[in-house]
Amino acid sequence: MVIIVPILLFLLQQSFLTAAPLFFPYINLILIYCISLLIIVNADFALYNTLFFGILSDVYSPNLFGLYTISLMFSIFLAHIFLRQLFTNRSIYTFIFLTIIATLSFQLCHQIILLTANIFTMRTTFSVFFSQRYFLSMLYENIANVVVISIIFYVVNYFSFKLKTFFIKI
Repeated sequence: MVIIVPILLFLLQQSFLTAAPLFFPYINLILIYCISLLIIVNADFALYNTLFFGILSDVYSPNLFGLYTISLMFSIFLAHIFLRQLFTNRSIYTFIFLTIIATLSFQLCHQIILLTANIFTMRTTFSVFFSQRYFLSMLYENIANVVVISIIFYVVNYFSFKLKTFFIKI
């Protein structure tokens, strides 16, 4: 069960979600799964799964090998630092903020590595990185990931008592 679920999520991410309509291509199931493991289980298990997903994604990616592994590991490690230092409770806000931090850091690390690699091949296109379309897709990915992680939070909270369900009272 420990190996079947990640492989099924990877296959769902790579084959079905990329071809789905509407906002589904913006959902990053791999990142959401690793963030959920980081918050619910522990950091070691989340980092091992992140390494597994990164290597598996690199094998299927046409980009340089190690791009997804480095980007995923960086984003989950950064989310772990934020979870340990700032977000000590396990509330919906922790899920949302860590998902936003991980998504932004994954995308930025991914783009920085691609731009750095393209400098050496003389195919640098800074206009793609700084375009309105890139930032709009980053916003859509954040919104889609936050919606999915919120659903995961409420499902896990329904079946478990590990999480805290409180809202800010004004």
